[in-house]
Amino acid sequence: MSAATAATAATAAVVAEEFVEHNTGDIELSAYHFHHNRSPFLILFSKKGKNIYIEKVDPHSYRGKYVNEIVMPFEELEKNENLKKFYDMSVIMVNTDKSVYYDNIGLETKQLVPNYDTDSEDEEGEEVVLRHWCINCDTNWKNLRVSKTVHLNCYFNMNPLTYEYNVNTEKQINNFIRNFNAFAKYNNVCSAVKNEIVAKYNNYTKIIENIIEN
Repeated sequence: MSAATAATAATAAVVAEEFVEHNTGDIELSAYHFHHNRSPFLILFSKKGKNIYIEKVDPHSYRGKYVNEIVMPFEELEKNENLKKFYDMSVIMVNTDKSVYYDNIGLETKQLVPNYDTDSEDEEGEEVVLRHWCINCDTNWKNLRVSKTVHLNCYFNMNPLTYEYNVNTEKQINNFIRNFNAFAKYNNVCSAVKNEIVAKYNNYTKIIENIIEN
């Protein structure tokens, strides 16, 4: 066995020990991950039946993160151009659409969208809440390119398999949408990245069509 093969096998063994794979069943998971030194963000989606859970994570400081969560009817998402755009992109970028993984070690929220602001350091005695349920999605890297990551990089703030998906109040949904529209105004998907993502989807569709035809 070569050194490279041995290293690959060792990595696979570690992954198998740390992550436990679960089938998502009728739940559809996806995420839009934008990586940038100063303004990274992550938008997670978990759709079950007619409802969808949405979570948006923004940097507040090195330590703190803004986390906004909502459950709304999927038809409400479809009515909003900004939400629909990010959701469509997330569906194309997901690499583990039929699986969700439980990370036995877990990840802190601050590690989801790391940036280089160090004004706020960890506080002693602060309760650390770990996220465990994760999927793998391609990353929009600084609006320059889309990179395929080789690790599970998008962690949910809940267990998608047991979450109840109870719809929030109309007022809460309207507030979330209003805030999301304001966010989207300054965090649009640039045309170059959008074209690359769509091209990937089109190529994938052609592959499927060829399989069906043959």
